[in-house]
Amino acid sequence: MKQQERPTVQFRSVRERPRRLRKVGKIALIVGLVVGVLAGGTFFYVKHHVDVAVGRMQDKSIVVDPLPPKQPYNILVLGSDARSVVDPSQRDERQFRGSGGHLADTMMVIHVPTDQRSATVLSFPRDLRVQIPGKSGYSKINASYAGGPNLVIKTIKALTGLEIHHYIEINFASFQKIVDAVGGIRLCVDRPYNDKQSGLIVPKAGCKIYDGELALAYVRMRKSDPKGDFGRIDRQQTFIRELMKKLKSIGFLLDIPRLLKTVDAVSAGVRTDQGLDEPELRGIANKLAGFKESKVDFRVVPSFPKYISGVSWVIAREAQARAIYEALRDDKPLPDYGKTGASLPQPQDVSMIILNGTTTSGLAAKYRDEFRDIGYKVNSTGNASHRDYAKTTILFKFGADAKAELVASEFPGAIVQEAPAGQEVDVVVILGADVVPSPAPSPG
Repeated sequence: MKQQERPTVQFRSVRERPRRLRKVGKIALIVGLVVGVLAGGTFFYVKHHVDVAVGRMQDKSIVVDPLPPKQPYNILVLGSDARSVVDPSQRDERQFRGSGGHLADTMMVIHVPTDQRSATVLSFPRDLRVQIPGKSGYSKINASYAGGPNLVIKTIKALTGLEIHHYIEINFASFQKIVDAVGGIRLCVDRPYNDKQSGLIVPKAGCKIYDGELALAYVRMRKSDPKGDFGRIDRQQTFIRELMKKLKSIGFLLDIPRLLKTVDAVSAGVRTDQGLDEPELRGIANKLAGFKESKVDFRVVPSFPKYISGVSWVIAREAQARAIYEALRDDKPLPDYGKTGASLPQPQDVSMIILNGTTTSGLAAKYRDEFRDIGYKVNSTGNASHRDYAKTTILFKFGADAKAELVASEFPGAIVQEAPAGQEVDVVVILGADVVPSPAPSPG
C-alpha cells in the first residue's frame, strides 16, 4: 500500500501579511485641542462659544506667510514661560518661580505635507546656538522670544528656510488648565524623581494620572534628566501623544461641559496669528482628524551639547540638520536623523524574543528568520511556558509601546500588553494558534 504523504505546512511571509495601522493618534498639543474643540461645534451655542474664544486668541500683529491652497504648510508652536499670565496668588508656587516672560521653553514646527495624510513634528532645543536676525553674534534660540512672536518666526525661517504659515503660543497657566479640563493625562516615568526646581516629585517609577501642575513639571523638568534638554523634548513629545489618546478615549466631543471648559482654558492663554480664524481652524481640523499615529513622526534638530567660553550651548550637526530642513522644504521623505524617544521606530530599533506558544514545531524559528530578514533584532527563540495560546501575544517593556505597535502591525488581531517588570528586550512575541498556517492539501 502506498504510504500517505504528510500535508505540507506553508508559512506566509511576514511581508505578505497585511499590515495593520497602529493606534489612532493626532499630532500636537494645541492643534489637537483645536481639532477637538472645533469638530464639536455642532450646536449653535457651542459654535458661538468657540467663535468668541477664537477671537480672543488672535493677534493681528503676528506676521506669517500666506498659505497657498493644496500646498504643504508649517505651524510654529511655542510654549512660553510668561509668568505675567499667572494668577498672583499662584506666582510663589514652585513651577511658576523665576523671572520668566522672555524665553520659550518649547519650540516646534509641525509640517503637514501636500497629501495631508501625515505630519512631522520637529523640536528645537532651547539652547540651540543660532544667529537671531538683527542681532550680532550667536544667541540661544529661545532668546528670540524676547523680541516677540515675529522675531521667533524670523529666526526659525532664517535657520531652516521654511515658510511659517501659522503661529500658536501657549503659556504655563493655560497648559495646566487644559490638562485639568480633560481630567489629567496618564504619564509614566522609569525611575523616581525629586526635582524641586520643576516640581516633578514622583516617589516611584510607574504610570499614573498627572494633573495640570504635575504634568507641567513633567514637560519642563531637565535638571534631573541625564539627557538634559533632549530628555525634556522626549517627554514633551510623549505628552503630546498621550494627550491625544486621552481626548479620543474620553469621548471629548460629546462632553459639552468639559469641551467648553477646555475652550476657555485654551482661549485664556493661547495666542495665534490672525489667519487662524474659525473657518481656517475648522479646515485644518478636518484635515488632521483622520491622521494615524503611524503617520506622525517626531524629530529633534540633530545636535549635541557643548560648552563654549563657559556657556552651555546646543550645537547643530549642520549636515544632518540641513538634510532635514531641505526634506521638509521640498516635501520629501525625511532622512534617518534626529530621532527622539517619541519617534516612530523602525525594525532595526526593536530587540525581541520570539516564543512558540503552540504545538507546531519550527514556528518560532521560521518567524525569527523572517523578522531578521526585515531588520528586526531577534535575540533568541524558544518555547513559551505553555503551548495553548489561541492568540499571538506581544509583551513590551516599559516605554517600548511604540515598538510593540510596530511589531503588532505584522500580527493583525494580536494581544498587546505591557510586560511585568524585568523584561530586558523591547518586545517578547508569543506565537499563538492564530498564526499557525493551514496544511496544504496532499497532491493527487
